[in-house]
Amino acid sequence: MAPEGDVAGNGLVLTDLTSPLVRELHRYWNEIKGDRRWPAKRDFDPAAVRRLLPYLTIEEVHRDPLRIRFRLVGTEQARFAGLDYTGCWLHELPWHPAVIQDLLGQYRRLLAAGEPVFGASRYSWADGFEKSFEWGLFPFGDGGDRIDHVLGIEDFSGIDRERLERLLEGNNGKLRHARPMAAGGGQPKPL
Repeated sequence: MAPEGDVAGNGLVLTDLTSPLVRELHRYWNEIKGDRRWPAKRDFDPAAVRRLLPYLTIEEVHRDPLRIRFRLVGTEQARFAGLDYTGCWLHELPWHPAVIQDLLGQYRRLLAAGEPVFGASRYSWADGFEKSFEWGLFPFGDGGDRIDHVLGIEDFSGIDRERLERLLEGNNGKLRHARPMAAGGGQPKPL
């Protein structure tokens, strides 16, 4: 979930990540996908990934123009962001426009690839702390050849910080940072 360069587009693959949560969700997504291109949203059983729920989001994909609506935001996601944005449209969130464009870029990559995308991000927040995390986005499609929902996960804990730093620094010099829009707001903004 940063404005100059492209951490979202850093081309990370699952083997680059250390997050056990992202890996667990990837295994589950593959299991429910079976031999299809991607699973349907109705195949998702929250009870099967109960321990991941606080870190998950489910987004509804709208096109022409691309718009994302957050149908579900896990408790840790909301706590990390400083607000529960369940039911909100991405473009209406009180985040810096460059951050919103970055996030749209992540969804565009997923839609173009038709398969999960992964990344690592680092932000500075109003509390003065840098928060690093690894993430994954997983497509859902209810038949046909269109992705209509996305299952997202962000893992803010248990990250090998030295490895994450190497991944971020090795991103062709495109290390991205963000800071809150307003003191105490917890919303990312370019440095």
